[in-house]
Amino acid sequence: MAENVLAGNPLADDPALRDSDWLVVNPFALPLEDAHACAGVLAALSATDVDDTRLEEWLGIGCDGIYLKGTAERADIQRLDVALSVAEALSDRAAGAAVIVAEIATTAQGLLSTASLAGSSERLAALVFDETEVMRNLGIEAGAPAVAFARVHAVLKARQAGLPVLEVLPLAAPNRDAALARSRSEGFDAIAWRLA
Repeated sequence: MAENVLAGNPLADDPALRDSDWLVVNPFALPLEDAHACAGVLAALSATDVDDTRLEEWLGIGCDGIYLKGTAERADIQRLDVALSVAEALSDRAAGAAVIVAEIATTAQGLLSTASLAGSSERLAALVFDETEVMRNLGIEAGAPAVAFARVHAVLKARQAGLPVLEVLPLAAPNRDAALARSRSEGFDAIAWRLA
């Protein structure tokens, strides 16, 4: 299945992206009017590594933006916004062209934050939630009450910010239609498929 999604994408095999934590390709199944804001190739970067020197390289080869993992607060998004402005200038990309898609509610700090992400950056196109990251970061298992809390928290943070919220699932997940139906019933707007 992943081969079909990646077929014909010139960035799929680029060595510069192989070192990225994640690569998300055309992940968003949003309504057409919203899709332009965040569809494309996003290289993943931890919120603790926003000064990464690879930003210029990633934008230079055509990445559409950054998937910011482990976002805990507004300052994480604002730091990346500034770093992207510098990288855009150095890579001859149009100012403000690179989008930010922020992973939320996956760390203890992020789950305890009540501050709105609204207005943190004009680049912020969507928020995403990854249950696997919650379990890994908090050392808990599927079905734990904290996982259910994190799911609700992610949806509420997105509504507070006026942004779409997407759930991350592996592209190879069984019964993807059921997964999408569950996500939508819980308030998620769409699925972002994890390719790696």
